[in-house]
Amino acid sequence: MTGEGRKAPLTALLAGAAAGRYPPADGRVTILPAASPRDAGVIGFSAHAVIFIDADPAWVAAQLPPDDLSGPLSPAFLQALCQRTNRQAHTIDMLCVATPLDRPPQIPLEPVPGLPHPRITRALRYRDEVRAWRTDGGVMVLGRGIAGSLLIIATSLLVFLIFQRNFVKALLQGAIR
Repeated sequence: MTGEGRKAPLTALLAGAAAGRYPPADGRVTILPAASPRDAGVIGFSAHAVIFIDADPAWVAAQLPPDDLSGPLSPAFLQALCQRTNRQAHTIDMLCVATPLDRPPQIPLEPVPGLPHPRITRALRYRDEVRAWRTDGGVMVLGRGIAGSLLIIATSLLVFLIFQRNFVKALLQGAIR
């Protein structure tokens, strides 16, 4: 499976979650192919995990202790998965998904092309279509990540905490696509 076909299962899952359709809270694990050669990982939902990686699904399942909801995000599992696939775990983070609203933005956003910042440089290694906007003294970076999802990348934790509400609002209002 290549290109858009690789992304399809994970894209559908994330689009469903954005629309409020989550995997069942049944304690199971869904194993999908990696969405791209760059992106692989584990997404934890309520009592359901999704692992997307290019590895034998039977091997992946065999590494997980039975009836352990935290198993897919445990250090031992992630280390085994990384060793098997020659990858490196960077961090455990939160992925939020939503669909944009069909109305104009209610906050001013000014595109900032070529903004020199370490977070943008890092984002360019892990994301596609990286763009930056400035509003009310803060900068927020967006890039397409896992299965083409649009991800918010804060230039600093403080900026993220102060301005995430405005940027998330603009994203949900359809100002940023």
